[in-house]
Amino acid sequence: MKKLILILLLLLAVLGCNACSQNALADCFDEAEVHAKAEEIAMLVINRNYDMICSMFREDLAAELTPEYLASQLDAMLDENGEFEKFRATAAAGQKSADGEENYAIAMVLTKFEDGKRTFTITFDENMDLIGLYMK
Repeated sequence: MKKLILILLLLLAVLGCNACSQNALADCFDEAEVHAKAEEIAMLVINRNYDMICSMFREDLAAELTPEYLASQLDAMLDENGEFEKFRATAAAGQKSADGEENYAIAMVLTKFEDGKRTFTITFDENMDLIGLYMK
């Protein structure tokens, strides 16, 4: 229980108060859908299904990314962790593009593996196309 409270406090510190700040998800996003799709993408990474991940990126970004590139960036980190155990927490916040014309949803997915933890930061545009993927 203490770990859950600590995780929730950490997420609140990182993402801020969604209800009273500029980080609230825009109305065009459904929070449950953002959480579900972010966890789906995290599982695709964990299962090393890079072809599927590439197909989920927005068209302009998909042209730049290959499954081989994703493997070169993610496989070594995944190899350090052992077997996936569970999702620890998922949270979402909103952000605007630099020009203020596009809304983005940024999801953080905290995971537990037998030999460590990983945090996925996954970003979607208004069409729920993948535009950012980072694993730490």
